[in-house]
Amino acid sequence: MRFMIIGGLFEKIKSAEEIQKFQNSCMKIGGKLRECGHSLVLCSPFNDSADYWVFQGFVKNESKAECIVDFYFVDCDSVKKVLEFLEKSFQSVHINKILIPSPSSNTKNESMKYAWLLCQLQALEHSQGLIAIGGKENESADMLLRFGEQKRKSIYPFSFMGGAEMHSLYRKQYALMDRFGSKYPLLQDEIHFCDIFNELEDSMKSKLIQKRSYVSLLVIQEKILMRQTILIQYLGNEAWKSFTMNQILEQVMKYQTKSQKNCMHLMYSLLCIVLITHVVHGAMTS
Repeated sequence: MRFMIIGGLFEKIKSAEEIQKFQNSCMKIGGKLRECGHSLVLCSPFNDSADYWVFQGFVKNESKAECIVDFYFVDCDSVKKVLEFLEKSFQSVHINKILIPSPSSNTKNESMKYAWLLCQLQALEHSQGLIAIGGKENESADMLLRFGEQKRKSIYPFSFMGGAEMHSLYRKQYALMDRFGSKYPLLQDEIHFCDIFNELEDSMKSKLIQKRSYVSLLVIQEKILMRQTILIQYLGNEAWKSFTMNQILEQVMKYQTKSQKNCMHLMYSLLCIVLITHVVHGAMTS
């Protein structure tokens, strides 16, 4: 899953202890995401952002999972130099760089803010989930979380540091309670908060198993359809089309005198039909 990181240091995080807690929390998030096999979508390579410290935890985790990071940033020399330094420092990470044109020089100071906002909007569009920690209230972090909510992204607003994610937590508290159940308090737990990603990992594994099972059933269905001629011969075309158990069994009773070999062949096919009718239909409607 592709996670965008939102947040950073702001006026309420002042003391050295609070700053260290913020950095350590972000690094724990990055390490957990790498461990679970996710990828990052980032915008800021500077050390006052949550992006930077999540990135540090992500690349320093010793997991063998592939290390992929997408960086959306404004095309200017100062940012390029920082990214080049990060690439040289962590050569195991694969950084995809997506550049947004730098604003014209005559309006640079005012326009640079909007250029960075455009980076964030594009990053949000190409992410599947949002993780928010820290971030100034009533500024871009709050707006991005609102956009994410409207687009129904998977949002993890860790509110124990304060900031914009607290508003998202309050706005979506009932939806988050329904989604996370007993793990909902972890969003406010500054020690065990990363345990909430275990739910996501279990969910993804379950979906992968269901997908594989569904593909296997389609293979079985294809093999059964290859026997359509034989089934029509024994059951009649109408019974084959109906796919209802009662009609099929009625037709089977008419052919009790057939040879044992053909009867076993027929019963095996019928068993598969029942399986496909109930299980594949259930998988497609779930």
